Amino acid sequence: MKFNMGVATIIFTVLLLLTLATLGEHAAMAIPTPHVAGGEGSDVDIPQIHIIAHTHDDVGWKKTVDEYYYGSNQTVANGAVQYVLDSVVTALLADPKKKFSYVEMAFFYRWWREQDEARKDQVRSLVKNGQLEFVGGGWCMNDEAGTHYNAIIDQITFGNLFIQTEFGQEYRPRMAWQIDPFGHSSVQATIFAQMGYDGLYFARADYEDKALRINQSRCELVWRGSPNNLGQQSDLFTGMFYAGYGSNGEFNFDARSANPQVVKDDPLLEDNNVKLLVNDFVKLVTTQLKAYHGNHLMFPMGGDFTFAAALSHFKNIDKLIKYVNEDGRVNVFYSTPARYLDAVNAEGFTYELKTDDFFPYADRPHGYWTGYFTSRPALKRYVRDQNALLQICKQIETVHGLAPTGEDSFTLREAMGVAQHHDAVSGTEQQHVAYDYAKRLAIGGSACHAVIASHVSTLLDIPPALDADQDKAGPFGISFCTELNVSLCSINSASSFSLILYNPLGHTRVSKTRIPVTQDAYTVTGDVVLDYGVVPVDAGAEHARGKRGNAPYELVILTTLSPTSLATVAVKPGSGDNVESKVAVEADTPAPSEGSRMEAGPSISNEFYAVNFSSETGSIVSITEKGSGHTIQLQQQFLWYESYNKTKNHDQPSGAYIFRSQGNDAYPVSSDGSCKLTVVKKAGAFEEVRQQCGDFVYQTIGLYKGCNHIEFTFTVGPIPIADHKGKEVVSRFNSDLQTAGIFYTDANGREMQKRQRDHRDTWQPNMTVFEHVAGNFYPVNSRIVLRDESKELQLSILTDSSQAGASLTDGSAELMVHRRLLVDDHRGVEQPLNETGLDGKGLIVRGTHYVQLAPIKSAASLHRPLAQEVMLPALPMFAGGATPPQRETTSALHKQHAAAPESLPANVHLLTLERVDFDPASHKSIQRLVRFEHYFEVDEDSEMSKPATVNVQEYLQSAFGITITSMVEMTLNANQVKSAEKRLQWKVASEDEGNAVTVTRHTSSANRVTRRSPRDFTITLNPMEIRTYIVDVQSTQ
Repeated sequence: MKFNMGVATIIFTVLLLLTLATLGEHAAMAIPTPHVAGGEGSDVDIPQIHIIAHTHDDVGWKKTVDEYYYGSNQTVANGAVQYVLDSVVTALLADPKKKFSYVEMAFFYRWWREQDEARKDQVRSLVKNGQLEFVGGGWCMNDEAGTHYNAIIDQITFGNLFIQTEFGQEYRPRMAWQIDPFGHSSVQATIFAQMGYDGLYFARADYEDKALRINQSRCELVWRGSPNNLGQQSDLFTGMFYAGYGSNGEFNFDARSANPQVVKDDPLLEDNNVKLLVNDFVKLVTTQLKAYHGNHLMFPMGGDFTFAAALSHFKNIDKLIKYVNEDGRVNVFYSTPARYLDAVNAEGFTYELKTDDFFPYADRPHGYWTGYFTSRPALKRYVRDQNALLQICKQIETVHGLAPTGEDSFTLREAMGVAQHHDAVSGTEQQHVAYDYAKRLAIGGSACHAVIASHVSTLLDIPPALDADQDKAGPFGISFCTELNVSLCSINSASSFSLILYNPLGHTRVSKTRIPVTQDAYTVTGDVVLDYGVVPVDAGAEHARGKRGNAPYELVILTTLSPTSLATVAVKPGSGDNVESKVAVEADTPAPSEGSRMEAGPSISNEFYAVNFSSETGSIVSITEKGSGHTIQLQQQFLWYESYNKTKNHDQPSGAYIFRSQGNDAYPVSSDGSCKLTVVKKAGAFEEVRQQCGDFVYQTIGLYKGCNHIEFTFTVGPIPIADHKGKEVVSRFNSDLQTAGIFYTDANGREMQKRQRDHRDTWQPNMTVFEHVAGNFYPVNSRIVLRDESKELQLSILTDSSQAGASLTDGSAELMVHRRLLVDDHRGVEQPLNETGLDGKGLIVRGTHYVQLAPIKSAASLHRPLAQEVMLPALPMFAGGATPPQRETTSALHKQHAAAPESLPANVHLLTLERVDFDPASHKSIQRLVRFEHYFEVDEDSEMSKPATVNVQEYLQSAFGITITSMVEMTLNANQVKSAEKRLQWKVASEDEGNAVTVTRHTSSANRVTRRSPRDFTITLNPMEIRTYIVDVQSTQ
C-alpha cells in the first residue's frame, strides 16, 4: 500500500506493518488471582512473557449475534462461539496449567444456559482456580464514541451482575478490556475507575501517537479521565498492545484460519522449525518489551473467534512455551490480564499521567476513523430512544413488578447491551446485522410497553381494550405510537382520546407532543396543559412517512410535567384553537456571496429568543437571546462533502469507519444555496419556520412556549447517488463568535472535552493532520459548544443522537447528520455504507438540534438540564374514549399519594432505579439498585456546581412509594461494597515537577458508611459524582 508517510522512523514502519497484519480484519472479563509476579519457576532477571490466550467475539458485525454464536452463514465470515467455549472448557479441564480469558457476557450467558449442572460446576472450578478469567465483563465490548454513559454503565453492570450471580463477587473482573473499539473516551476510562477496575488495556491508538510512544517506551500510563472533577479517583492504569490484539502471523496457531502456523518439532523432519520460531519469538517479544517500562510483557495469543479448535491451538502454544523456555533468554508462561496487572504493579515504576482522550483515531495517513461517529444515523437514534424506554420500564417495574402477562425489562436490557457493541451502535456492521439489532430492540421495546401499559392502566383505572381494539391499544387499553417522529400514529383522532405522559426525570419540565390528527380543531384539557394548537403536517414528516400515513394535521400540545409523575390530558375534536396564521415565503434568488447583505425576512420569537431570517436565502441571519440582550450573527446551512471513493493502488476511500472527503470544500444541498420558507404561528404558543432546501432536505426551526432553546428538526434523504458520488451531509452553523480555533464536545453525554483544530495534546508537535476536514471531527454524543471569551458568550448545539462534529473555521460548528457511500473502506466489513431505506431508494433520517445562546457563566445551567430532557423525554401513551375529569390530573407512580412527587435538587439526576435480580423469572429480591448523579462540573456554574444533598429515603418514598430499611454504597457497577474497595496503587509523575507521587484513589467521607439507619439516609454529591446504592425495601405498592 502507498501511505505517503514522509520521513518515518524504522520503529514506526515495523509498527505499521504489524498493525496491518493483526488488525486488517478487526472485528474480552477479568478475575482476581493470587498476586504473583511471574510464572512458575521463573528467573525474574530475564523478560517475563505473559501469554494471554483469548478470543475476541464480536456481538454481531458481518454476521448477526445468532449467526456468530451458532456458526451459521460461514460464507460471510467464520465464527462459532458455542464451539469456542465448548472447546476451551474441555482443554482447560484437561490441563490445570492452561489459562484463558473471556470477555463478552452476551455470548457466555447464552452458552451457560445450555449447560447442565455438572458442566456448570466444572466451569465454576475453572474460574475459582484462576484458569478461566473474565476480563471486561460487560454484556459486550462497547463502542466509546457513539454510546451514552447511561447505556455504558447499564451494559457493564448487566454483564457483571451475571458473573456475580453465577460465580460470586470475588471473581469480579479486574481488567477492563477494550481491545477493538476505534478510539477511547476519557469518560469510559472514568467509568471503569469508578467501577473498581485495576487497569485498562486496548489495541488501537493513533498511528503517530503509538509510534512515538513505542519509541519512547511509553505504551503504559495512568489515565486520569476526569482531571478537573473527580481527580485521582478517576485514575486508571492503562496500556496498549504493541501491535494489535491478535496473534502475530508467524504465531497464529488457529487451525481454522486460512494459513495456520504449526510447531514442527520432530527432529527427523527436514522442515523442523523450532529454532526458527524460537529465535523469531524471542526477537519479537524483546523488541516489544522496549515499548514498556519493566520486565513484563502481555503477549496476546488469539483473535477474532479463535480457539474453536482449542486442542490444536493450545498444543502449539505448549510447544512454543517449552522450547522458548529451554532456550532460556525469556521466560514464557500462561497468564491472565489480572496476573499481568499484579506483576507490573509490583515492579513499582512511575508512569506518565494522561488527562485528554484518544480521539480521533487514525491508523495511517488519510485513514481517520471519524465517519463511524455518524454511520447508520437511524440506528443510532433508535438505540437512544430505546435506552430512554428502558429507563422508564425499569422505574415502573421496580415499583410494580412484571406485567401480568409475564413480560419484563430483561429482553430490552439484553438488546440494549448488545446494541452498545463496537460494531453495533457504531454503524460499522453489515446491513442485515443492522436490521437484526433493530429487530431485537423492537422486541425488547414491546415487552417493556406491556410492563408500562399494564401498570399505568391499573393506576389510572383505564379499562382493558376490546378484542377488536387490541391491535391498536393492546390488552391493557393503552397504545404507544413509536413513529410520532414521522407523524404516524394509530390513534383514532376523529374521536375523543386521552394523552398520558410519564416524566422519568426528577425535575419539572416542559414537554412538547406532536400527534398526527385528521381534524383541524381540537379542545385539549388537563391541569398540565400549557398551550396547544393544530398545524399542517410539515413537509419533512410527509416526505419521511411516504404513503404509510395521510393525516393532514398535527396537534401540538405543550405541557408542564411534575417530577417522575403521570399526567393525563383529554383531547376532544372540535371547538378548539387553530392555526392563527400561515404565511408562505419563497426564495427564488441564488444565495449571496459571503459578506453580502441579506435583506430582512420573516422572524419568529418566544419569551426567550428572537430568530431572524433572510428573504433572499431563506436562512437564519441572526438570533437574539432576550434575557441578556445579546445578538449574534448566525447562519445555518446544509452542505455535503463528496466522499473520496478511489480504490486503485490501495488508496483510502471513505466508508463505514473512515471519513475522507474529496478535498476540503462542502457544497450546498440546493443548487443555489437557498431554501423555500413557510411560516406557521400559534399566538403565544409556538412559532415555526419550515424550510425546504433542495430535493432531499427539509427543516422546521421552532420556538415554543416555556422552552429556552431553538429547535432545528431536520429531514434528510434519500441522499442522491445518480451522479455516482458518495455524500456526507452536514448541518453547519456559522457565527460571528471569535473562537480562536477552540471548541468543545461532550464525552459520552457527560463531561466536556476541549478541542483545538489541527492539534493533539498528547503528541504535539510530532503530528500531521493529513485530512483537514476528517482529521478535525470528534464524536458528539449530546452537544458541541463554541465560546467567545472576549464577549463571554457561548453557543451550545445539542443533538438527539450521536454524530460527528467539528469546528473547521472560527465561529463555526458543523454536525454530520447522514452519510451514503458507494465503496467499502477496507477495514473488514466488506460492504459500502449504502442504506436504501424502506422503499429501496435511500434512507431518510429525522432528528433535532437544540440551540442555545447564553453568557458563558450561565450556559451550563441551561444546556445540562436540556441534555437530560433530550436523553430522557416524556413518554407519550394513548387511550381511546372520553377521559373522566378526575383523571385530568397529575399523580405519582404509586397510589400512596395523589399529589406529584418532590423534585430532586436541580443539579442531581436519578440515573438508575431497578431491581437487583439478574434472573428475569425471579424478581423476588427485596433489594433495589439506585444511582444518583451530580451532573454539573466543577466551577461550571456559581450555584449548580455546588455540592448537593439528597435524602434517599424521603425521595424514594415520595416519588415511587418505596420504603427502605437500610442501604449500602457500592462501586458504580454494584459488585463491591464501596468502603471495602481496594484497588492497586500506581505511581504517577507530578505534572508540576515531574516527581513521583503515589495515587490516593479513595478519599474517606463522613457520608460513606456501609449501612445506614432510617434516620441517616442523607447523601452528599460533589460535581460529576455518581453514587450507587443497593437498598433494602420494606414494601412497595
